[in-house]
Amino acid sequence: MPTEISGSTGVNKIQDGTIAQADFASGVGGKVLQCVSAYSTTQTICGTSYATVAGTSLTITPSATSSKIMLFFSSGGLILDNSSIQSISLRINSSEDGVIMFRNRHGYADTATYKPFPLELTYIDAPSSTSAITYTVTAKVESGGDWTINPDDTAEPDNVNSLTAIALEIGA
Repeated sequence: MPTEISGSTGVNKIQDGTIAQADFASGVGGKVLQCVSAYSTTQTICGTSYATVAGTSLTITPSATSSKIMLFFSSGGLILDNSSIQSISLRINSSEDGVIMFRNRHGYADTATYKPFPLELTYIDAPSSTSAITYTVTAKVESGGDWTINPDDTAEPDNVNSLTAIALEIGA
């Protein structure tokens, strides 16, 4: 039975129990079942070996093996390279499956000044598990130079940077 809301009945006139579960579409996937997030103001200075980016650790326990996990990582960043063209590598790691995403970026001109270089990653994982899974981001530079993720700008006390990490469980 369809439920109609009109100007004469209004939302405040609907009685409890008027709208039943059966009134909603069934079998529609893509519902967000849970959200886990982290926030950090700690900077990470990347070297030539992979290191965990501060603030990117997220642990989520999927409620079904058919669920997908949508991951978002976002932060400001600065890059400096006064010796060669810079190349950086990023990985999303899963405690369930190891490295699940790898990205390499190249081609940044030599410069003796810092340039904006943000961290923006989005990934959808299909872990087929109901065990707790921890996701982290690791990063490194391929050659000399300096890549600072979530830089601590002490020269500007009111300029606080932050890193945001989000994991959403999406129902099938």
